[in-house]
Amino acid sequence: MDTIEFYSTRGTYGIFSNFYRFDVTIDDKIWPTTEHYFQAQKFPDQPEVQEKIRRLPSPGDAARAGRTQSGLRSDWEEVKDD
Repeated sequence: MDTIEFYSTRGTYGIFSNFYRFDVTIDDKIWPTTEHYFQAQKFPDQPEVQEKIRRLPSPGDAARAGRTQSGLRSDWEEVKDD
C-alpha cells in the first residue's frame, strides 16, 4: 500500500491537513478547521478556553493556544488519538 504524505494545506492531499480551512460542525458548533477542534479538546472542563480557541483566526493560532494554555487535561496523551 502506498503512503499518502501531507504536511501542507497545498497540493493534492492538502485537504487532509488539520490546518486546511474548511468549516466543520461538531456538537452544533462551527469550527474553522479540525485543528481548532483538536486543540480545544485538550480542555474539556474549560468551555471558555474551548470557545477562545474556536474563535482564533488561524489554525496556527489554535495550535499555539493549545500548547501554551494552562489546564491541559491530565489524560491527554492517552486520549488524543481516540
